[in-house]
Order: sequence, then C-alpha cells, then structure tokens
Amino acid sequence: MKELGYKVNSQGIFPNTKSLANEIFKKEIKTRKGTQKLIGVINWYRKFIPNLSTKIAEISNLLKGKENKALLTPKKEKVIYKVKEEILNGAKLCFPNYKKKFLLECDASDIGLGSILRQEDKIIGYYSKKIT
Repeated sequence: MKELGYKVNSQGIFPNTKSLANEIFKKEIKTRKGTQKLIGVINWYRKFIPNLSTKIAEISNLLKGKENKALLTPKKEKVIYKVKEEILNGAKLCFPNYKKKFLLECDASDIGLGSILRQEDKIIGYYSKKIT
C-alpha cells in the first residue's frame, strides 16, 4: 500500500522512492524559496534519517535573516546528495511490538539533538531537532 509518499507493508514503513524523483532534487537551488522547498521535501522523510537536523543545519541556516542568500554551494549540494542516498538505500521503519522492551538512544551536540527509538535491532523511529 502506498500512502502519502510512504510504502507500508507487513515488513514496515518505507519511503516511496519514486517520489524522490521530485523535480526539487533535479534543479539547481538558486533562491530562498527553492531552499525552503528543498528542506520541505527532505523533512517529509525526516523519520527515516538519523540526525537529520544536524546534517542539514548549514542548509537551514541559509534561511536565517532577510537577504536572499539561499544559494547552495558544492559542499551543501553534497550534503543533499548524501541525505537523498540515505533515503534511497534501505531506509525502513519497523512496527513496534508492544510486548517487547523499547530502547531509546539519545545524543546531543552544539548543533542539534537526536534520538533513536528501537526494539532489539529494529528501528521504530529517528527523531532530531536543530538547536537554534
């Protein structure tokens, strides 16, 4: 079953990789609005990417202030490429089994906070937040 950019089956929840062919990943980002759209698409898949807030912090920082400085450098484009590859290569979330114990792993840095909710070797969810 495909719903809202995700594939759901008995194995878990997967990103619908066909939607990653989205035009936003094909264009060169030159404007603030383009950067906002790109971050919006990436955030849709947030639950599949560990420490996403930290990974895209430099890109998010382009939106600070009022000037239109949202041009992506080659370094920032490489970050976008890596995030897209993470989504395409085996991103999967499992359904929780409420009869088993949960494990919450947390991490923090000067840039952001991150955590993983898991059961044994199965990932239930990734969570991250950029510290402003």
